[in-house]
Amino acid sequence: MKTKKGLFSICLGIALIIGAITLLIYNIVEQCQTEKIFNQTIEQFDSAMLDSNKLKDKSSISDMAQIEIDGEQYIGQLIIPQLELKLPVISQWSYEKLRKAPCRYSGSIEDNNLVIMAHNYVRLFGKLKKLTVQSKIEFIDIYNKKTVYRVVSVDTVDEKSVEEVTSGEFDLTLFTCTYDGKRRVLVRCIKTDDL
Repeated sequence: MKTKKGLFSICLGIALIIGAITLLIYNIVEQCQTEKIFNQTIEQFDSAMLDSNKLKDKSSISDMAQIEIDGEQYIGQLIIPQLELKLPVISQWSYEKLRKAPCRYSGSIEDNNLVIMAHNYVRLFGKLKKLTVQSKIEFIDIYNKKTVYRVVSVDTVDEKSVEEVTSGEFDLTLFTCTYDGKRRVLVRCIKTDDL
């Protein structure tokens, strides 16, 4: 009887290890695919911003002007010097769009309530929890207008805290999932006149 339980435990352990390795490989492959898509987009972004023929007027989809790159609508770039990140931001979010770049979750610069989300890949928001209070963050819209923010808080909240992500008197909120997917890293920012 003990040998059957021991054998079952060994088999279960092996199955769990194989499952963990499979999940790890899947995550690495997905991150590599996202990195490739992202690199292609970032190469085109700076030159496309200056091409006035591609500019879209404000629409019912977004109260922020947009630019089209490879069939996707972007609202600008997010620059986080402390993390050495320069990221184009897609105008609306979907799970497929999140594989390409950070996405606007809600709000706008004009209404002082912009919320941006991204995957926790290292090239995207994977290092978001390393930001510190007073860190500088910039958003440059498609007309090259720069808005500067300062981080006022870096928190980890429950994954189901959707209201917490969009509530409060914050001009900019960035968020991503933790690596285990059970919580969210939430960075709150306010506008500043610093340039």
